[in-house]
This record gives sequence, structure tokens and C-alpha cells, in this order.
Amino acid sequence: MKFIVESSEVNVKVLTGETLLELAIRSKLPIQHSCGGMGTCGTCRVIVREGLNKMPPPGVVEMEMISDRGFTEDERLACQNDAQGGLTIEIPTPQI
Repeated sequence: MKFIVESSEVNVKVLTGETLLELAIRSKLPIQHSCGGMGTCGTCRVIVREGLNKMPPPGVVEMEMISDRGFTEDERLACQNDAQGGLTIEIPTPQI
């Protein structure tokens, strides 16, 4: 699968059972995650550029954050979604 970081594409190998957040951290990509992957802070928000149709609908925890923060349809939490082939995920530049 691919991540887009600061307009550059990075191909990464997916390990079975890891989340998008775990994959990004393992791949040393600059992704925020202040709650440690619990889905309560929203800082690991990513944009799904390709493969959104391959992802399951948001779960309860993610849906609450999506509603609270006004995410668009293609924005998801990296900690709440499994990594899988065929996805292109953009890590937005953190807002300071």
C-alpha cells in the first residue's frame, strides 16, 4: 500500500493485523497519535485517496470522532482501521 507524506509517495509492506497507525509508526512516517491509538484524540486523521470502498464502515469509536470533528467522507482515523493492500493514504501536515 502507499502513504502520501508531504506530496511524496511512500510504498510500505503491510503486516497482517496491523492498523494504519501501527504501519505508519513502524515505517517511521510522521503521523500524530497523542492518545496512543485509542481513537479518542483524532490526531491520527488520514485522508483515503484510493481504496475507500475496500474499508469497512466506521465503528462506534471512529464514528463519534468523525461526527465531533466534522470529518469529510474520505477522512478516517488511522488507529481504527486495518492496513491492507490497495489503499493510498495521505497523512496531512499537522496543523499548529
